[in-house]
Amino acid sequence: MTISTLLSTLANYVLRQPECGVRSPLRNLIPCKAKLLLYKPFILPYLTYCHLTGHFCKSSDKRKLERRQERALRVIYKSHSDTYEELLRRADIPSLYNRRLQDITELMYKVKYGLVPDCMRFRSICLQRLYTLAAE
Repeated sequence: MTISTLLSTLANYVLRQPECGVRSPLRNLIPCKAKLLLYKPFILPYLTYCHLTGHFCKSSDKRKLERRQERALRVIYKSHSDTYEELLRRADIPSLYNRRLQDITELMYKVKYGLVPDCMRFRSICLQRLYTLAAE
């Protein structure tokens, strides 16, 4: 299975499950705060699964995941007029793209200061040498 196939499968899986209960008529009875508390631990991890690897895949796959998050936030806040940025601000979460960039930055910091296992540090040194050779 390729990364692209995995990301497409995850994007199609999220919020299409009937046991999710999001599409039921009872969704109006659950407060927004409770829906957000359920969204963060149970649905958001599906969207961020392997996201560091997925960052370097097709942009269409990344857009699919962002649209899934936007759709989930629209269901949570019952809003069809707010922009995606407003929904993210209300939920106090970064976009998936910004979250990936934050995690990449954190990983590079850990590699630079030796806070990762030796196998990851060795791999980054090899990649750095390859980039240096390619630039020359």
